[in-house]
Order: sequence, then C-alpha cells, then structure tokens
Amino acid sequence: MEFSFERDAVSNNAMPFGLSQADQKAFQSLRLLYQQFHSNMIDKDRAQHDKQEIIRAHTTEKSDEVFLSREAANLNKRIRDASEEYINNPSLETARKLYNAFYNFPEYE
Repeated sequence: MEFSFERDAVSNNAMPFGLSQADQKAFQSLRLLYQQFHSNMIDKDRAQHDKQEIIRAHTTEKSDEVFLSREAANLNKRIRDASEEYINNPSLETARKLYNAFYNFPEYE
C-alpha cells in the first residue's frame, strides 16, 4: 500500500478527516479504482497502470502544495516585515516597499 489511507479506500470507508486536497483526490481516485477492480470492470493490469498514474499525479500535487505553502509563508513574512518597517518609519520609501510586498513585486533598493 502506497498511502496511509489506502486501506480505507480499499474497504470503501469514509474519507479520513484532515487529508490535504491532494490526498483527498488520491483517496477518491483509489476508492473508485478498487470498486472498479472488485466489480470486474477493469483487469489487474489496467488497475496497476491506473494506480501508478494516481501515484504520479499525487506526487506532483503534493509538491505543488508544499511549494505554494512555502511561497505563501514567504509572502506573509515579506508583508509583515514591510508593514513593521512602515509603522516604525513612515516614508515614501517604506510605503513603496510595503506596496511592492502586497503585490509581490520585486524589491528594489
């Protein structure tokens, strides 16, 4: 089993609480895949191929989630730092930094 939630998908159980969006998509895809396999709608070779595609898509989506989370944290920090700088030193320069932070424009010195 590739996923911690795969046994639940095999057993057609409810989706576990707290899964990320990528995990939810993989869970639902696996549950459907196992339903199709157990009802003889697809053969073992097709099920194995489809499972590998689900794993590939999940890996990509998890990577995207990590990247977006990291970028959001970086943007949040940049805005917080620029806001604090503007509060401590209100000027055109610090206002420009804050504006650039809000819109995620590059920092110009």
